[in-house]
Amino acid sequence: MAMVQCAVVSRRTCSAVSLSCAILVTVFAGRPQVAQAQTLDDGLMLRHGQMRVGVDHASESWREYWEGTRRRTNDNIGTLTTQSTVLSLGYGVHKRLSAFATRPYVQTNAKAGVLSGMHGMQDAT
Repeated sequence: MAMVQCAVVSRRTCSAVSLSCAILVTVFAGRPQVAQAQTLDDGLMLRHGQMRVGVDHASESWREYWEGTRRRTNDNIGTLTTQSTVLSLGYGVHKRLSAFATRPYVQTNAKAGVLSGMHGMQDAT
């Protein structure tokens, strides 16, 4: 919005707005702050010695897809169905450190064409 105001008002006002923004950034950047974040898997940090075991399942199916701005179909695969099941394990190593391991299993199936479905364990993380 400051840029829009600069086009309408004088050059002096534009400089004052820029100076105000620079002062605010300096004040807030100079204050010490505690950074907080979520973990990739669940948004929680596990307490020391706490363990989490979970199984997640997802299923998706599609026949059409987007290629740029064009909506397309692919008759070589027809409807593609993917199912995945992930076993996950988390352990609180320390108050501020949690370790996680996952082992996914994925299964795909194409309803048309000569492509056969695939299934199997994926790389562990």
